[in-house]
Amino acid sequence: MDILEVNRAGSNLEHIAMGNILGYENRSDEINQIRELQQQLEELRRNKAPLESPWREDDSAVFSQEMKDKLLQKIKSIELPDPCQAINLIVVGRKGSGKSSFVNTLFTVLRNSSQISTIAASYGVNYPSTTNSLHEITLLRNWNEKQLRIYDCRGVETPNEYYEKDLIKTISGCIKKDYKFQTANSIRDDSIFLNQTPTISDKMHCVLFVASADQDFQKDKIVLANVQKHLREENIPLRLIFTKVDKLELCGSGEVSEVFRSRHAHQKVNKAKGTFGLQDNQILPIASYVRCTTQNLPQDVLALLALENILEEAVAYIKHSV
Repeated sequence: MDILEVNRAGSNLEHIAMGNILGYENRSDEINQIRELQQQLEELRRNKAPLESPWREDDSAVFSQEMKDKLLQKIKSIELPDPCQAINLIVVGRKGSGKSSFVNTLFTVLRNSSQISTIAASYGVNYPSTTNSLHEITLLRNWNEKQLRIYDCRGVETPNEYYEKDLIKTISGCIKKDYKFQTANSIRDDSIFLNQTPTISDKMHCVLFVASADQDFQKDKIVLANVQKHLREENIPLRLIFTKVDKLELCGSGEVSEVFRSRHAHQKVNKAKGTFGLQDNQILPIASYVRCTTQNLPQDVLALLALENILEEAVAYIKHSV
């Protein structure tokens, strides 16, 4: 049950619980439902109270224009060691997790023209994504004579050995853009999309698991378990992109700028840490542009904070590899 449903139930919950419970003496299911609603309503009330201190980014000016400008400048001044010609990022995750919306958000924020990008194949909250191929998007061109690229690929619902094999090959730089992921077979040895001799410029330098904050993380873990094992074995950077945090209880205001004081967001991040076995700095909250038509400062800053974190890790990995 989501927050809106709990709110609706809360308006008459006390009447149901106190006025009708005697009539349910022999109806345990109804009594259990009432108790569950009571617990959810109480949790909702607790979540509306802000934390005494932020769980991250302890700076009252974090969601300011000054911070946004500072982050943009820092990101655009990052330099890569030769011979690497680009930073490559790849987003992976289940269908509907928000992969394409996240890519669009990064493109929007870096372009910074006030208009929302739809460069990745995102079809909104009521339609499933149809991203099947390895879609390459250049986020920054002529970036200190290098490039920043991000790749969107097919989402899956259940573990699939062929998808996993192709994804691991993609991360290793062995699969070229526009390759169409299959669910019944992996890439053939004679495929034109197979790169037999990948360089550091072809490899993925940070893998971004995208998971929705308002869904069950356990399903994401099951789908991505083997890929995560590979990343750990090869010391390839991983970040969990925690999308849809704007759907959580944000201190009763609904404002993205309250995310770091939100008890609900903090609880969800801690749950994700335990589920995926990650550290604090590996989980990056995001409120992607889905319904908006123009940019919003808090959403921009949240995306830039995430991108700064990602790029720092990617650069460190490249320097260690060359």
